[in-house]
Amino acid sequence: ATSAENESNPEDTWDSEKWLQKYGLKSQKLSFYDVIADCSFRHADGVVDIKAKPENESVQTSAETNKKTVHAKYCSRFVHAPWKDGSLVHVCITKEKYTWYSERIHAVLARIQRRIQWLQDGSQVLFGKVPSDCVYILIDTSHSMKGKLDLVKNKIIQLMQEQLKYKRKFNFVQFDAQAVAWREKLVEIDEDNLKGAQAWVRDIKIGSSTNTLSALQIAFADKETQVIYLLTDGRPDQPPKMVIEQARRFQKVPIYTISFCYNDEIASGFLKELASLTGGEFHSYSFGYKDPCPPEAVQNEDLTLLIKEMEQGRSDLEKVQDLYSESLVMDWWYNGEKDGDRHQKEICSIVSTPEKCAKSHADVESTRMSKVPEDLSSQKIQKKKVLHAEPTKTSLLRSQLSTLRSSACSERKDGLSNSSSWNTPKMGILLTNEFPDDKSLERLTREGTQVYDQDSAGMSSANWLKIHGLVAKKLTIMDALSMTAIPHSPTYVPILDKHVVSKVFD
Repeated sequence: ATSAENESNPEDTWDSEKWLQKYGLKSQKLSFYDVIADCSFRHADGVVDIKAKPENESVQTSAETNKKTVHAKYCSRFVHAPWKDGSLVHVCITKEKYTWYSERIHAVLARIQRRIQWLQDGSQVLFGKVPSDCVYILIDTSHSMKGKLDLVKNKIIQLMQEQLKYKRKFNFVQFDAQAVAWREKLVEIDEDNLKGAQAWVRDIKIGSSTNTLSALQIAFADKETQVIYLLTDGRPDQPPKMVIEQARRFQKVPIYTISFCYNDEIASGFLKELASLTGGEFHSYSFGYKDPCPPEAVQNEDLTLLIKEMEQGRSDLEKVQDLYSESLVMDWWYNGEKDGDRHQKEICSIVSTPEKCAKSHADVESTRMSKVPEDLSSQKIQKKKVLHAEPTKTSLLRSQLSTLRSSACSERKDGLSNSSSWNTPKMGILLTNEFPDDKSLERLTREGTQVYDQDSAGMSSANWLKIHGLVAKKLTIMDALSMTAIPHSPTYVPILDKHVVSKVFD
């Protein structure tokens, strides 16, 4: 039955290092660099030939070729991230990629969390994970353990039921003034020996002093011993240095010390030194804490490895979230704001807190400005900057003609307005209604109407245009161009036997 249970749940016998080789981030290819490997690319610079003016024109008249390094055209549109070798790579994480990674990493972290909870439950909370197959359990039965012995018995029986039944050999030693072993040497673990060991543990009685050294010597004398668990609540009868020197001779056998009197600093210091010297771990059960094992009292390698893996996974998830958010901002920036609502929803979907998800559109606008790197901000300025060319002679001539034309048009409008619009009876009525108290304006309007009527009365349109027309006002196009016009006439060149014109007119 024992072997059947062992085969049905073999992973319970693994230590964390072996377990992580199957279920860890690296084995699942979910580490940060594994994830972005297929969505990142190296920054590429190219060398191009630039034609330049020769330094010495008298010697060589053809253009010289200069080498120039240019950056990839679209590098600024991708998020930059440092690679593990220190180089810079460009990253583009899509929504599908992030969704896939988020689901996988949360599943792995949940599995690790369950493993941590399992290690903190049952016998693991006090003994940790038993690392070897040949185990010695040394039980302190001195008088100071009187109020704790029943608890120790229950914990040891629980250890046998949950972990020792998967091991190969075991033995128990109780010690007070004398050390007494359950068996002379390690025995095979089977159903009969498990029942016999549990009955022997239940029959343990309280003794007198604490002969720790004698118990350790029994365990060290067995050549098959691979690991020792020492359960005690106080200092040994012998000087601690003597026990340490004895253990130093057997450093290859790790000693896991479990203290039931964590408040005794001298005893705890001795047990910590003993565990550290032999490569074991120090655990503690304190009756003064709600949690039987205070965090500072436990040095559990299995738990430490899992906690580090959990922290690494969360750190990698946060990095990928940041890169995905920056990729969305980059995409939003370069592809316009037509997909702004979609990007806003995607950004909110990867934020954990409700406060961050409740961003308004104005907040996203500010995020857009703050998230964009400084070099991108400078590119924005360049992008919005209006391009212009320096004026040439032709453009200056054109602008001057345009100025003259506009001034002529304004004069013509003013002339027409003075002669018609502003002197019409309707405008006079309008001005009178607008300024009822202004007598001078009323007189001016009346006089202007009379002048207009007198000039226009009995005059034909032809005669009127001779006075007020474009020719009379010198506002024709030729009049406007007369000051800047250049005669366009060909010149005869005898050597060519041709008439040529200036190139500017092309």
